[in-house]
Amino acid sequence: MGFTKGQNVYVSSSDSRQSGFNATITSIGSKYITVTDEYGRKYKFDKERYYCIDWSIYHLEENEELYKTKLVREEKLRFIRNKIYCLDSVLLDSEINDIYNRLIQKYGK
Repeated sequence: MGFTKGQNVYVSSSDSRQSGFNATITSIGSKYITVTDEYGRKYKFDKERYYCIDWSIYHLEENEELYKTKLVREEKLRFIRNKIYCLDSVLLDSEINDIYNRLIQKYGK
């Protein structure tokens, strides 16, 4: 992700009791990205991993739509991991070969 000063971003929350919110990047330093919400509150995020320094439940996202897309993808992958034992009954040999070859190409044997 490439963030710039003045960019509107979304701050997601890993705690279901706290909602995410929109914010604006107000500064980018060598270690931290600072954002300000609509009420003027400032939050400082680690520049490498995008987690909030003071409230680790918050994570910096490019926008809410991309965050929701990421959540759907993660849920699908979680479902696949939970059903890994039955993949052989739903995948064709060509699909298994395709997945196998992609993994070998990326990670080796």
